Amino acid sequence: MINANLDSLSCVSCNFSFSSMRKVDMINVTIEKSMFDFVELPNASLHRAKFGKHVSFYGSSMYGVNGTYTYFKHCQFEFARLNYAILDYTKIEESKFYNAQIIGTSMKYGVLIRVNFTSAYLFKSKWNHIRCEQCIFHSTNFTDTDLTNAMFIQSDFRYALITEEQLRQAASLKGSILPNGTVVNEK
Repeated sequence: MINANLDSLSCVSCNFSFSSMRKVDMINVTIEKSMFDFVELPNASLHRAKFGKHVSFYGSSMYGVNGTYTYFKHCQFEFARLNYAILDYTKIEESKFYNAQIIGTSMKYGVLIRVNFTSAYLFKSKWNHIRCEQCIFHSTNFTDTDLTNAMFIQSDFRYALITEEQLRQAASLKGSILPNGTVVNEK
């Protein structure tokens, strides 16, 4: 499916697992209860796409994906690689990124609600102005990730690899648990 145009596709219970979907155009798609496990999606366009109700991207490679204004709900990204993706203005709810690689990815101005990033690797990503509510970052690696004006509301950073300087970049950490276990009451 190289360079395929799936613009505005609507799909329930589809299985794209083990496919090569290089430079696929998935603009405005609506996909639910489907599998993209171990899919190669480099440089695909997911602009304004909606993925919800149990879509799995387990072990998929999403290098350089353009997912601006994309919506993900109840999605699984365990062991996925979202390196150098553009996910600005994206909304992600109740999804899991266990052990995901999110290297050099831009997620500026996004909204994340109840998203779990346990053991994810967020090296050199841009999370400027992102809003994270009730997110879990247990043992997450934030090395060189820019958190300027990010808001973390009631999020959990226990055992995360994150510097004091990065935490100071955030506009808010209200109600969040820091790596040392203390809870932030202000800011």
